[in-house]
Amino acid sequence: MLRLSIVIFCLLIGSGALFGQEEVRSSLTGGTAFHNLVQQVAGPSAGGNHYNFRIGQSDWYLASRFATEYNSNINLSQTNALADIVLRPAIDLRVYWQATQRNYLAAKFSFEYDKYIFNPNYDQFSLGVDPDTIFEFNVFVKDDVKIRFYDRPSTQRNAANDSTLANVQNYSLIQNIIGMAVTWDINKFILQVGVERNDQRSLNSNFGGLNTYGYLEYADLSMKVNPTLFVGMRATVSQTYYLDSVLNSNQNTSLGVYAQGRLSRNTGYRIEGGIQSITFGDTGNAPTSTNAVATNPDGSTNLTANSQGGNFFGPYFTMGIQSRLNRYFTHGFNSTIQAVPGTTSNFVYLYGFEYNLNWRLNRHVNSSLSMFYQYGIQSGDVDAERYQQYGIKLRFDYYIVRNINIYTEFGAIVRASDLDDRSYNQLRAVLGLQYAF
Repeated sequence: MLRLSIVIFCLLIGSGALFGQEEVRSSLTGGTAFHNLVQQVAGPSAGGNHYNFRIGQSDWYLASRFATEYNSNINLSQTNALADIVLRPAIDLRVYWQATQRNYLAAKFSFEYDKYIFNPNYDQFSLGVDPDTIFEFNVFVKDDVKIRFYDRPSTQRNAANDSTLANVQNYSLIQNIIGMAVTWDINKFILQVGVERNDQRSLNSNFGGLNTYGYLEYADLSMKVNPTLFVGMRATVSQTYYLDSVLNSNQNTSLGVYAQGRLSRNTGYRIEGGIQSITFGDTGNAPTSTNAVATNPDGSTNLTANSQGGNFFGPYFTMGIQSRLNRYFTHGFNSTIQAVPGTTSNFVYLYGFEYNLNWRLNRHVNSSLSMFYQYGIQSGDVDAERYQQYGIKLRFDYYIVRNINIYTEFGAIVRASDLDDRSYNQLRAVLGLQYAF
């Protein structure tokens, strides 16, 4: 399954037709639906719809960039923090192909090399696949039934984005979701059922304990109350299986209701809540120094005293609003309360909040602000970890000319845990130059 995206990519290039995406993962609680809402209101993520050349009916974007980053804590450690300067040459590739009126392909890739000046054992080459990347094909049966086939590859490369992790580096995972959905439009009602296969692999040997495969089955029934409001019910069942005997395989089920619509032409929202259950099998062993979730380049491992531990049954809730204030400002937030399978325990119950703001000052200058907060409770009978993680990131882009821009980023993350050596602070400062061919 993981090879499918690469195979499709190569076949399309070789065919002569040339074509020409928390992390978007099919969420049990409507996270994908909220991501789609953000796309509708705010437009695609950074880089958006700008392409610099065409091949046939496909639009392409090719750019090179070079960035220098100062990072105060590359290994997310409390007691042995390593500061470093990282040099990052990279190539970005984006393509959009509208194959027919109802079928398209959109892909975003990056190829990056990270060179650590003071800790060369952390050097790595990384492949980036944006969560917006999707290979999609639609078949219509008359006008009221649509069958959708899709493939969504994506990568995760920043360990700090997973609030359950500490004392890790060279975090690099690839995920592939391949699925089929059938949508039946019955007057005011819309019924959708689907199934997905989800594969996750570490791109290096450090995180072999997180290699998984699994399935998601879901059913969604919604009713169009008026042109700006849909209400519905959503049920999901998913299974996750670990390839290594480190963590426990599990089954996750949920049943909830939701409302989605628009408060105005440029403001959309989604609210969902319900009951969630996660049950775990006895397939994993508590991580040890020789059988750990993560083994770092310096030989350390990512362990907690509360690995494994219990099942979950309880409520979940998500809410989000995204708004385009005018041609210059777009902002929004997303909040969530839910349990997710853990990386160092059976599960973690998360309370989270995110806010984003994008400000296009003029045709030369763009800026963005993002903030987040998470409170997590790891499962476990003894020393169950409770932690907080919060952060902020500022970015500025200055376009010297249309195809050359200078960008800078400033970011800070704080993780505070009640367990020893599981807290850390990290500061980042980035200066980069990008050239679009």
